[in-house]
Amino acid sequence: MLWRWPSRPRFKEQWGSALGNGDISRLVLTQSGLSPTTAKRQVQILAYCPIADVRLRTAFRSSGTATLFVLPADAQRSAQLSAVRSWLASETADDLWLSDNPEADVRLLVLVHRMAATRLGFPNLYAALNDRAPMSFSEGLANGTAWPIRPIAQQLLPLVAAAREGDHFTVMSILRRESPKLERERLRGQAAVPVLTNLQYAVDALIGMFADESRSTVRDVMKHVHANELLRLDDRYGRHLVPEPADDGSGGFANVQSFLDCSVAELWAYRRYFIEESPFATHHGVKGAQFERVLVVVDDEEAAFHQYSYGKYFGYVPLSDSDRARIEAGEETVLDRTRRLFYVCCSRAVKDLAIVLFVPDVPVAVAAIVKKNLFPRDSIRGVEHLA
Repeated sequence: MLWRWPSRPRFKEQWGSALGNGDISRLVLTQSGLSPTTAKRQVQILAYCPIADVRLRTAFRSSGTATLFVLPADAQRSAQLSAVRSWLASETADDLWLSDNPEADVRLLVLVHRMAATRLGFPNLYAALNDRAPMSFSEGLANGTAWPIRPIAQQLLPLVAAAREGDHFTVMSILRRESPKLERERLRGQAAVPVLTNLQYAVDALIGMFADESRSTVRDVMKHVHANELLRLDDRYGRHLVPEPADDGSGGFANVQSFLDCSVAELWAYRRYFIEESPFATHHGVKGAQFERVLVVVDDEEAAFHQYSYGKYFGYVPLSDSDRARIEAGEETVLDRTRRLFYVCCSRAVKDLAIVLFVPDVPVAVAAIVKKNLFPRDSIRGVEHLA
């Protein structure tokens, strides 16, 4: 019979928060059958850090891993993240760590969408519709419902994907549903063949604009779509597609112009994220879900999300006077919010867990983490392990 893992409140009630490492190790040793050395290594941090719950659960399975990487917050973040995945694949003899396919059951958890956009290749598109943008843009960017991106995400990209694959049925279904040229009133009294032929030429040209070597912009694509009536566009597009667009004072004018200046290559990268073909997800977006392999990306600088501070939580950034005052008053603090979010992330892992912590000063961060006994020293890895 498998040992039942108690909830954190019941665990504290039964065992108390003052259990020493030796006592906890004996508990794990009794319940899991691990060697004393392994048991001690797996549970040194229970009272301080949510990852302890995951490490203990991992210990009972006897086949999982939990590792912390502390890496410099420099321009090599994406390369380092890829190196971490390679290291994990090698150390765990599990090549699925390298896969981006949903079937691989790998999730890379980031705090905000911008971090995923940077790594997947659509940072300019994300900034255009998110930074200083109307709320309808920033919120609708995440699910493809913001009006500038909606016809692209919901009709244009599926149309191009189907055309590339030779799926003529899907291409015609989209055109029949979305092209003004195929409206029943427009077709009445004219031959259908020339209309369909012109649409076919327009689709072929569209595919060329999305070719790998293409330098087309979103503006080029949308002008082509508009001129050839491939899709029925929002009326608001009209003022943006003229030769010299003029700001009429409507909300988000500059955002749409920046969006139209983006490369079409960013549209494909955005689509991967939008339809969940990539392994990336946000910390908040996975609550309740579980995955075999979880890599939590922690980067306060890049996230710029001030409701959370992993630097303060891990101890390498000092608390502010306001933080201390809130603690004294018994109010919710940035530490409480960060602790809860970190627990959500770490507890998503069914088998293997890795945390990648990007910091401005690696030695300072490692010293703070070790001093607080948050992680066993032998579970902490650095850039030297990724060479």
